[in-house]
Amino acid sequence: MRRLVGTGAAVVALGVGGAGPLAALEVLPEIVVTAESPLGRTAPDSSAGPAVPDTIAPTTVVRSEELRSTGGATLGDALGAKPGITSSGFAPGSASRPIIRGLDNYRVRIQENGVGSHDVSALGEDHGVPVDPLAADQVEVVRGPATLRYGSQAIGGVVDATNSRILTKPIEGGWKGELRGAHSSVDRGRDGLVRLDASTDRVGVHLDAWSRASGDYVTPDGRQANSSARSSGAALGLSWFFDNGFAGLSLSHYKSLYEVPGLASAANRTKIDLAQTKVTGRGELRVGGFAIDSVRWWFGASNYIHSELGPDVMSAFGPLSTFRNREQEIRIEVIHQKVETPFGALRGAAGVQAGWQALGASGEAGG
Repeated sequence: MRRLVGTGAAVVALGVGGAGPLAALEVLPEIVVTAESPLGRTAPDSSAGPAVPDTIAPTTVVRSEELRSTGGATLGDALGAKPGITSSGFAPGSASRPIIRGLDNYRVRIQENGVGSHDVSALGEDHGVPVDPLAADQVEVVRGPATLRYGSQAIGGVVDATNSRILTKPIEGGWKGELRGAHSSVDRGRDGLVRLDASTDRVGVHLDAWSRASGDYVTPDGRQANSSARSSGAALGLSWFFDNGFAGLSLSHYKSLYEVPGLASAANRTKIDLAQTKVTGRGELRVGGFAIDSVRWWFGASNYIHSELGPDVMSAFGPLSTFRNREQEIRIEVIHQKVETPFGALRGAAGVQAGWQALGASGEAGG
């Protein structure tokens, strides 16, 4: 839509004044896709003319303005209207995974700031994803061969939510903050977020806290029973900046309690109580020698648990099922310097990724 406005302004300038069409063109900001390539490719931009885009794989980027306007409570909601993408939509508020070109579950990797979501949403359609678009600055979807950067199981695609929980550079002006809230009438929903980023030349700090809640949503046929949800989260991040790079750590907590709609679920008052605590790290060292341009790393460690609750009289004796997941992962990438060849400049990256997971279930799921 913004590009149509810019084009229209150019036509008016050409027909009315003598300033020429280029004087009224709106210059759109560059969109850097971090999940698609370690080389920092830029997304296609129609304002750049017919030049070949710098991206090497099909990508979809949802920026912060669009995330705010859609108001989706899950990544599936935020991406469901994009070409080639839909969502499972099993339960509002938490359980809605993206489906990319008909592929989902273990064939689609969901991650936050380059680290996996470390949940059990791929095991069941009613399992929530502990990544909320309310705290995201941008959501990227990568398809095609570039998904091999994250392992062969991501053949369907990679969904990466990015935010500033680990600052990568000092903030211009020293600090910035954000306070946001919204309300929806269809489910009496409300959400809010407060965020603060501050830094000196050497140290950066991030704080955020958010919450959302909704009641049973209303359909043309009446109220959808057992469809309420509430969730909240908070994060603290610390970053250290040095002359040739940065390193940072983030501690976050996510909590959600949501109901699962449906005739049988409503009759049994089925709901899921989910919680996750996660530590993530990220850093970059710009070497500039020994044929190495830079070295980058990511790691994450999490403790996840969710309990599936039934009727209150039964839940008093304990949850029907409980899933626990403890997971760690690390990824290191080395970007080599440009090498001139008879075929042109050559630049690339090599890396390794490792992970460890301990997944268990008890109750009906474990039986």
